[in-house]
Amino acid sequence: MMQQRLSSKGSILMELLVACFVVSLVMPFLIGAVSRLNEQQLRTSQYLLAQEVENALIDHLKSQWSRLLPAGCLLPSQTLIIQSSEVIPLKLKRRALDNASDWLGGIDYGLCRFTMTARGQQTHLVDACDWKLGDPVTLTSCEGRYSASITSVNSQGMVVSLASQDGIGQSGILESEQAFYWYLADGKNGALALWRTPSISGRSLELWAGLERMALYPLLDTSQDGLVDSIDTRHGEYALNQVKAIWVEFMYRLPNCVNDFPLDATYQTMRGEVWSYQPPCTNVGKRIIPIQGG
Repeated sequence: MMQQRLSSKGSILMELLVACFVVSLVMPFLIGAVSRLNEQQLRTSQYLLAQEVENALIDHLKSQWSRLLPAGCLLPSQTLIIQSSEVIPLKLKRRALDNASDWLGGIDYGLCRFTMTARGQQTHLVDACDWKLGDPVTLTSCEGRYSASITSVNSQGMVVSLASQDGIGQSGILESEQAFYWYLADGKNGALALWRTPSISGRSLELWAGLERMALYPLLDTSQDGLVDSIDTRHGEYALNQVKAIWVEFMYRLPNCVNDFPLDATYQTMRGEVWSYQPPCTNVGKRIIPIQGG
């Protein structure tokens, strides 16, 4: 009886040893499979986040640049400036612009727009825009563009005064008009960010943290037939009536992203420059930003 018990215990011990041996053989494969699955899930979530951030960034650029063309049928003889950091306007001399990115100079037409008819040289508006005393505005229609300014602001509304009598009797769109520079520089958290600075006076505004590189190209309608004829990779000034859209290439960083599994990648811009980045924490995007009037 005792011998049978000892034999049974020995058999159980042998089975346990065999089971442990089998588990020791299988465990590294299981751990590797689980690790690869976790890595894949993390990458998937980071790439989905990257797509969300990129779409949000594109929407933000559209909100900034879609108003570079004024409302109305007649376009002013203004230009759009696309330049490198080698040519910096006086207003930005004290800003540390990113030396590998372009900057854009243009006029934001119609941050606020209001339909009105000029009954006289002065017109009283109620519940219009949040304009301030002295703000320049323009009354624009297919008949012409008429300069004006806000000459009175009170609890009952505001008064718009035309600079001349030429606009009296005209109906059209009254819109704000302010020139800005858009560029990349160090943000408040120390990383590169997209900034906007008024070209004359006013405070700079940080628009988007984590935008690390930006290249801009105008899509031109040189034949004036309403269709894009070419994309220009040179820096310079472009007649506003020829620019239909802006092709933008950009590199951005995800917020609070830890790159546990970095990959080395490169992107060649339309100017032939090579950008190095490490997805999924840094990514490259490109999109056409149409500019349009009202």
